[in-house]
Amino acid sequence: MIGATNGELHVEKNKVFGYQQIGSYETRVYLYLETDVVPLQTEEGNTVVMKFPENDKRINLRYGISFISVDQAKWLERIWKLLHEQVELFGMMLLERFR
Repeated sequence: MIGATNGELHVEKNKVFGYQQIGSYETRVYLYLETDVVPLQTEEGNTVVMKFPENDKRINLRYGISFISVDQAKWLERIWKLLHEQVELFGMMLLERFR
């Protein structure tokens, strides 16, 4: 469940994006979130509920947050994903080297 009390959220398959406005200010916090499993069912609005298959015991979730735009939040999520892949690859290379 993801909530934005004073904003809006949208769902496209395994992606959630939108914003929440902070207090009475014009400041918005933008969110882009992606799971590695497509949910069976979603409900959207101020709160997004994602229902996943019961047999999926592990669901990975990546997200980006921005004060500028949803596009920047999406870009940050992608950067973290690439960084994680590179760290994993580097770890495997180290293991191979010192075996």
